[in-house]
Amino acid sequence: MPDDTPQPATFTGVLRFLADSATAEDLVRIEAAVNERRKRLDLARIASIAAKQLVRIDKTREMRFRGLTGTVLSVERTLMPTASVLLDAPSTARLRKLRHQIPAGATEFAVTMPLGCLYPVSPDAGK
Repeated sequence: MPDDTPQPATFTGVLRFLADSATAEDLVRIEAAVNERRKRLDLARIASIAAKQLVRIDKTREMRFRGLTGTVLSVERTLMPTASVLLDAPSTARLRKLRHQIPAGATEFAVTMPLGCLYPVSPDAGK
């Protein structure tokens, strides 16, 4: 006797449905689900930021900080959560070239950033 239990869709099958068969109403529902999932992933990422973690700064209005990397020194989980990040030497040098005031001879520099702008980086990324 065949099993009538619905089988999970494959990712390829979902993409095919979206490209070939989804109605405008389907797309509105899918967009809402995607936006909700993004919010949950962002909240999980923000909650995971901790001291001694390597991070990359991104999605900040301050363009000069985008792409800089460093180590979280401390986290403040207040109404507007922030973290103090010790920039690594390449990021400190880049920020200095953008005329940010950094003490002469400093190879590392601490900045305070909103947690929402921080993205965990694998220790072996870029090697």
